[in-house]
Amino acid sequence: MTKSSAGGNGAWDWDGLMTYISYPTTPNGSKIVTKNGKVRIRVTNNGQKLIFVGYGNEIGLDEDKAVKARLVLRGPDAEPRLVFLN
Repeated sequence: MTKSSAGGNGAWDWDGLMTYISYPTTPNGSKIVTKNGKVRIRVTNNGQKLIFVGYGNEIGLDEDKAVKARLVLRGPDAEPRLVFLN
């Protein structure tokens, strides 16, 4: 959640975000679990950076490991940057 959706002055709020997403998490709470794989979510830089790393159930282009991608949202304008990691 951000300031525009009742969060903390333009910063990403971990607890609000996890409540909003409402997917189950792994036992240690480090990843959310979907039918397509798992997603690790981190909030860094005093809430100014939100990072999603997705781990799919399918094998990636390297034909060895699961599909993996990273989505980064930086700053109050939340400009996205998506990178496929394999």
